Amino acid sequence: MKVILTGATGFVGGEVLKQCVHDPNIDCIIVLSRRQLPTAATQSDKIIVIIRNDWLNYDDMVMQQLAGASGCFWTLGGKAEDFSSVAEASTVGIDYTLAAANAFATKLASHGVERGKFGFIYCSGMFAEMDQGKSLWFERENRKIKAGRSTSKRPYSVRPGGVLPKVPGSMEAVVGKIVPSVRVDKLATVMIDIYMLGADERVLENSQIKRRARKIEKRRKKDYPGFKGNDVSTEI
Repeated sequence: MKVILTGATGFVGGEVLKQCVHDPNIDCIIVLSRRQLPTAATQSDKIIVIIRNDWLNYDDMVMQQLAGASGCFWTLGGKAEDFSSVAEASTVGIDYTLAAANAFATKLASHGVERGKFGFIYCSGMFAEMDQGKSLWFERENRKIKAGRSTSKRPYSVRPGGVLPKVPGSMEAVVGKIVPSVRVDKLATVMIDIYMLGADERVLENSQIKRRARKIEKRRKKDYPGFKGNDVSTEI
């Protein structure tokens, strides 16, 4: 299987990249990036990095490089405060995503991907607000940008709350008990599982992500008796 990944230099995207590299069902990962990846992240022969300066247009040359891909993990973006302005955050969060989703839906089919079978798994966030004109009490810009991206043409969206490291520190563990959260490795595992098997829901909230992660772990322990996964009863 050949997949596309954005946001590979980020927290979630980096974990998705690692798991794709170790997944025997995935033999090629096309990383679309705004900058070069660290050397350690590109050691696998599976990885092909394409540096993108123009994220709003996908010409035939680019689409030929993506030919044969059957899915995309879209983790590009961030919080509004991470950008120089709300306008820049909106461009990256909404315009870039819509441009890619539309290009993949219309152009990849002509390169051999069966129409309707391309999986677009988008990492959004909890409390995303679809009504762009609604007055919000907190995280106004972030919630609208994340929801705005969710209007793109793709099958699935995951909406985690807080995303924690694989081994949370003491403070993070406490926060994880108070705020709806999921570990980054669990989130990445669920995103890849959705790409492989699909999902009944088009949008998975934090609780659904964690529920699916537990099911995946139970399935792996059943299929592979020697599997040393995390204790599902104590999972954050």
